[in-house]
Amino acid sequence: MIRRCFDDGTVFVPVMWQGDKRVAVNINLVDRNKGRLIQFLAGRDQSVKRPPPGFVLHLFAIRWAIENGFKIYDFGTGNFSYKYDFGAEEILVRRYRIAVQSGDNLRGPLDALSLAPAWGETLRIKARGGLSAAESGCRAILAFDPGHGAARKLQEEIESDREEAAAALAEAIRRHRDGQLEEADRLYRDAVKWNPENALAWHYLGLTLYQRGMLQQAAKILNKALELDPLSAAAHNNLGSALARLDRLPEALKSYERALELKPDYAQASINLAATRTRIGAGEQHGGASGDGN
Repeated sequence: MIRRCFDDGTVFVPVMWQGDKRVAVNINLVDRNKGRLIQFLAGRDQSVKRPPPGFVLHLFAIRWAIENGFKIYDFGTGNFSYKYDFGAEEILVRRYRIAVQSGDNLRGPLDALSLAPAWGETLRIKARGGLSAAESGCRAILAFDPGHGAARKLQEEIESDREEAAAALAEAIRRHRDGQLEEADRLYRDAVKWNPENALAWHYLGLTLYQRGMLQQAAKILNKALELDPLSAAAHNNLGSALARLDRLPEALKSYERALELKPDYAQASINLAATRTRIGAGEQHGGASGDGN
């Protein structure tokens, strides 16, 4: 929306710099018919205190509004104290929500104007590995335009990627159980390449790295698995084991405790938790804990 307003000349966007570093931006909607400049959205670098970026940009926008014949600078909603420093006057704002009785306008098909941006966003999501969201985007586009060949092709690619990922994961698990850790590692990486949302593949890749002694990488990959599936008790336990072998005992303790919150009868996590508490109590900085393939 803001980009379209910018292209149409109905948004004013001053940016404050310190050297070559952007420290604040103030997005203002331009209503030339009513002579109003309306502050819509702002952002700033919280580490910059002097001069206060937000205050400076308000002053800049007000000066620009005066120079360009505007009569009113609207600070937007909210009775924040800084607004009164400018001599602002309060006005009552009434808001109305307009919807059809069924509510379908909130969940219905795309319209023609939003089709191109929706397709662009779908491609960006797919490039970031968001298969589920990209697939939803394809479905929404195809519901509006069944002849959208690119969306149909992308949907088919996503389905194919999922099938490839499932096959790679199944073979990786088999190799893993046979002790072929390097081959399992390669296949797990294939699985997450084809389906970056597959938490189980990330988890088992992390476990394989742990078993190969690549502890820093294992901890990183297991954290990725937990971003996708934070309710996996086994992944929490295995992350705890990697952290324990890295001598990051307080973090390991939290991981084991979380595993047991999720699965109170988790025997391996209980053993690892007790061992880690013993190490902390003794001030020990060496030793290990056991990973779990379950």
